[in-house]
Amino acid sequence: MIRLDPGSYLVRQGDAPTCAYLIESGCVEVLAHGAAGERLLAVLGRGEIVGEMALIDQAPRTASVRARDACLLMPITAESLEKRLAGADPVLRLVLGTVLDRYRSLLGVAAAVPLPRSAQALRSAAYAELRLEEEFAHAIADGQIHVHYQPIVSLVDDRLTGFEALARWLHPTRGLIPPASFVPVAEASGSSDALTRACLARVIADMPAMRARAERRGGHVADLRVSVNISGHDLMAPTFVRELARQVTDAGGSPDALTLELTETVLVRNPSEAADALEEARALGFRIAVDDFGTGYSTLNYIRTLPIDTLKIDKTFVQGMADCATTRSIVASTLMLAASLEIAVVGEGVELAEQHALLQMLGCDYGQGYLYGRPTPLAQALPLIEGWSAVEAPRPVISAPFA
Repeated sequence: MIRLDPGSYLVRQGDAPTCAYLIESGCVEVLAHGAAGERLLAVLGRGEIVGEMALIDQAPRTASVRARDACLLMPITAESLEKRLAGADPVLRLVLGTVLDRYRSLLGVAAAVPLPRSAQALRSAAYAELRLEEEFAHAIADGQIHVHYQPIVSLVDDRLTGFEALARWLHPTRGLIPPASFVPVAEASGSSDALTRACLARVIADMPAMRARAERRGGHVADLRVSVNISGHDLMAPTFVRELARQVTDAGGSPDALTLELTETVLVRNPSEAADALEEARALGFRIAVDDFGTGYSTLNYIRTLPIDTLKIDKTFVQGMADCATTRSIVASTLMLAASLEIAVVGEGVELAEQHALLQMLGCDYGQGYLYGRPTPLAQALPLIEGWSAVEAPRPVISAPFA
């Protein structure tokens, strides 16, 4: 806490910013100094903050602050504020900086200093994100969003049991943009629902051809299911699962061929609402999977109480098993827990034969990863279904076309 006597200066115009200050008691004067002399800009009292503008945009102080009477102030350090701002969206930070610039301009105290390099980088990042949001809004309407399918394989007998449907953005000039780049954009711009629906429509249209190939192949391919990621907003929408079931049925498919994947965060944020929605989805025939299990808010309670068919162990655990006994123990414990609750488990991110063998040894039900196949368009997934051949059980390595 900082005590300031009447007439004392807290900061002076031109100083480098180190803190902002919350006024606990008393009041201060904000003053600008120029050729015409001293000018009073504002009088701030208890509960207000002073000195924040220079701290946010990391520019020299454009005004002085002087105590009008005895004051008590609580400092907000640059480090503390930066940690909070660092996680903020670049567009939000750009808007905040623009508001400050305009406020200073209205007060007639715009800083006569060049834009700091960090601010230039922030502005570039914000512009890039806004451009990507604008392009993504057109991408869905223009059919630039494609669905690729990655195999999911039984670790008991190496049969092909299904695919995960994964969104891909084929940009007309930038080429293939990975989900890590466009999914946050979709969420920030409010386009995630449209993305989900575009992917679901594509999957529903593709499923009859996939099932037909699976039936033709017979024993080497199990009852084929496709997993699709959906958002919590989708799940909680009053008519979402009923409408989805209708679309699947109208296309000649069956809801039991579709698995709805959700993240742990969705399930623990509103557990009672999630439980009701999941019960409805299962009653209609859909299966439920929890994606990236172990990376978020894993608790025994929600696994026990929610209607879940499958857990998907995150790839960081699968890929860390060989080198870390602790990680291997976590995977083994998860498998034991799931088995006791009669929940199937998929090991994600399987890239090496050693990881495949370890999952088999620990009793994991299914595997997914580059070892079995990379995400591929429907045109390549169909021949994969028809040409799939099981590997002899004692062999831990998937044979040539699928390694």
